[in-house]
Amino acid sequence: MWRSQWSSTLGKKNHPNPSFKKEGLQVAFDRDILRKRAREMRNNPTEPEKRLWRYLSNSQLAGHKFRRQAVIENCIADFFCPQKRLIVEVDGDTHHTDSDIKRDKRLLACGYQTIRFSNKDVMNNMDGVLTALLATLNNSADHWRKTDRDSHSAKERFK
Repeated sequence: MWRSQWSSTLGKKNHPNPSFKKEGLQVAFDRDILRKRAREMRNNPTEPEKRLWRYLSNSQLAGHKFRRQAVIENCIADFFCPQKRLIVEVDGDTHHTDSDIKRDKRLLACGYQTIRFSNKDVMNNMDGVLTALLATLNNSADHWRKTDRDSHSAKERFK
């Protein structure tokens, strides 16, 4: 019975599943494009992104987990700390300040904070970048609660 109800509604415009609506398909299509582009960007990072990732990968910066080229809303963030909802951008010469400001405001309205560093700073002043980033992380609220997994080693959990 359910299957026949489902198949009878596939051709109708008022289908209850939003993915069959034009805007739902567009969002899914755009998200798929963003994911593919993010994967390409992860596989071909800029030199400043490579250098910063050496310090952010494997939770090396005070135990904070980061993702590279993460899709957030309708943007691709260079680095993202989900626990703090912090986006880290490494800006080269191709960044446009007006569009970056608008994007940062839009993401802030969605609960994400953005911190930006220039390629030059990452290449020539990594200590300063890491100090500023760590200060921002320490001053940002957690957006998920700590679990036993966060506070105990794997050996302790599986005794």
